[in-house]
Amino acid sequence: MLSLLKSFFTNVVDFIYPRICNHCQSAIDTSHKIFCSACLQTLSFVNKQGRCTRCLSHLEDDFSIYCEPCTLKPHYFTELAATFEYQGLAKTLCRKIQSPGGEELVEIAASFMVMQMIQLGYPIPDLVMPVPGNRKYLFFSKKSIKQLLAEKIATNLGCKYVDPLYAQSYFSQKGKNRAERMQLSGNVFAWGKRVSFCDKKILIVDDMIVSASTMHAVADRVQEGLPIQIYGISFCIG
Repeated sequence: MLSLLKSFFTNVVDFIYPRICNHCQSAIDTSHKIFCSACLQTLSFVNKQGRCTRCLSHLEDDFSIYCEPCTLKPHYFTELAATFEYQGLAKTLCRKIQSPGGEELVEIAASFMVMQMIQLGYPIPDLVMPVPGNRKYLFFSKKSIKQLLAEKIATNLGCKYVDPLYAQSYFSQKGKNRAERMQLSGNVFAWGKRVSFCDKKILIVDDMIVSASTMHAVADRVQEGLPIQIYGISFCIG
């Protein structure tokens, strides 16, 4: 009886207050709780062909595998990838998970990221970690979107979540050009607690990458623990 009443109440509410697609604002049926089917069909995973394998920027020719700036710096990723371009529905979802209350949409974003990893042939990692936050704010705020994404991915893959690093001082890449972004080094991050990375496969998770310089700075620190492989995945690339 309770389930029948719940179903009836849900149908009445949907009739009076029809669900609205969070992207295009059109009315949607109850089988799509957040986005309409038309918007979902516009999503397409990032194709790495024609992109620098180290920073995912577009290459100027069909013969190179690295862009010029990336040839000048060491890198430690076995593979680095993004799930979606920062546009359309993916942009809307990225903005919403970064907004207050967006935690509810993190599971959807994390599921898409796992799908991209499977498509690219990523192995199951031993440890999943987020791009670190600033330690100063960790004691006074909820978990960051990066942490929530990493936790969900770890849960979906059945592996361990760790968060061993923190930013020693506040830093921001916003407003910097590519050359300035590339100056970021692993020294900005420190070990909050030691985790054994030796001979393990590590997955580093971010919500957004532009030049991938932050991801590489994190990998620079992670490689000190002698992992066997380091992978990276971001929800969007802008």
